[in-house]
Amino acid sequence: MEKDQTQICAENLMRILKEHDMSQNQLASKIGVSAMSVNAWCRAINMPRNDKIDKICQLFGIQRADLLQDKSAAPNLSIPAAYPVPILGSICAGDGIIAEQSYRGMFFVDHSIRADYCLEVEGDSMKDANIFHRDIAFLRKNYDFINGGIYAVVFGAEENAVLKKVYQQGNSLLLVSCNALYDPISVPADEAFICGELVGVYSPRSNKYTK
Repeated sequence: MEKDQTQICAENLMRILKEHDMSQNQLASKIGVSAMSVNAWCRAINMPRNDKIDKICQLFGIQRADLLQDKSAAPNLSIPAAYPVPILGSICAGDGIIAEQSYRGMFFVDHSIRADYCLEVEGDSMKDANIFHRDIAFLRKNYDFINGGIYAVVFGAEENAVLKKVYQQGNSLLLVSCNALYDPISVPADEAFICGELVGVYSPRSNKYTK
């Protein structure tokens, strides 16, 4: 279904805010509107007026097209043949957060990348594996478990979702960070769900994909 202008603007604005580490409240303060107005823009309830669009563009140094044109179908990697992989939210590579399960559009990748979906990485606990904050983690649902492989794991009553090295230890899973600042997490195997094997990472800083 084709998106309307309000939805396109909302998706682009949310992406721009995330890229600049700016909250909705901070944006509201900087352009002189209420926090409720910015929240309504981000939820696609209504669109900013033309003068507010100009202020947003001036603040971030972008063109109106960056805010008003649909960017979700644009290829993310410069390759001759690509297919879309859904971006399903974010996953923690830190001390534990609830993963966002919202659909965020498509990420276009080469057919050699055999992923079912991808998630944005939050945190720095996997930095020694060259997985950094805001990288895109590509995951495959069907896999043969390898002790010490990197997986997305959901566990606990709050359904914390993390990206870690996973080791089977009897009836438990040991979730290990690739950053000495973070302690391993031991969880009962029957209280955890491995929702995907990491098959690659895209870095927006270098515009490169690594397996």
